[in-house]
Amino acid sequence: MNTTPAQKRAFFALLRAGRISGARTGKLGQSWATRVLEAATGLVGVVGNNRPYARWVQDRGRQARFPAGHWGTAPRQPSS
Repeated sequence: MNTTPAQKRAFFALLRAGRISGARTGKLGQSWATRVLEAATGLVGVVGNNRPYARWVQDRGRQARFPAGHWGTAPRQPSS
């Protein structure tokens, strides 16, 4: 088993809705964005991705078992 039931439900819901096709497009890699903000304590770097499926592929806490260990993960925000 490479995915959790929640990941399968999310994938097939997006597939049925026509929001994804299952084909490789390269859009995930193209959607990463970075920004540097000035804060009271110094500079803060922000990294993000607005693809709806990004969390299932590259989020450290939600990554499916198949890509885990093979594909990079997004950095986690430090807790306050």
